[in-house]
Amino acid sequence: MAEDHVILFVGSVTHAMRAQQLLRQAGIPCQLVRNRRDLERFGCGYGLVLTQEADRAQRLIQEAGIQVKAREEGGRRDDLS
Repeated sequence: MAEDHVILFVGSVTHAMRAQQLLRQAGIPCQLVRNRRDLERFGCGYGLVLTQEADRAQRLIQEAGIQVKAREEGGRRDDLS
């Protein structure tokens, strides 16, 4: 995984898959990953790793009605729920 990345956490694998498809259609590459155990409070355990356009990606996901529960960037995690 790249050093400079952002992980957007969502509440379910279904939401993660929908978000991944949405971002790919928008030309934003992302990777679906399983969350670490210490992050299970953010849902069933999935997030999207982005190496570019993370702010745009987050906005697109939220505009599609998918709640971004947390964001991790540079080792810092922000709870958004």
